[in-house]
Amino acid sequence: MNGVVLEDKTHSLSIHFREFEEDVPQLARAVSHIVQSFIDDGYVRINTGKKVFDITPGSWNKGMRAMAPPPPLGIHSVTKCRSYLHRRRHDG
Repeated sequence: MNGVVLEDKTHSLSIHFREFEEDVPQLARAVSHIVQSFIDDGYVRINTGKKVFDITPGSWNKGMRAMAPPPPLGIHSVTKCRSYLHRRRHDG
């Protein structure tokens, strides 16, 4: 998707959409759809910021991450998200 940048932060994933000029609610639904099963299981949560969605480990706060970081989300999560967004763009 044009204007969407995925940032793999090792222990979290940020989806920046400052340049995204399309349907932001559709983007939010797509992101939620991708990670919903992980949210339901308590593995991750989605935090929203100014033109960014941050997908972070569900049970960790900043203090806990500083002491003992969780395992990396890994490139698989980034690839899966990128692939899904690409398909959504081309499928309509």
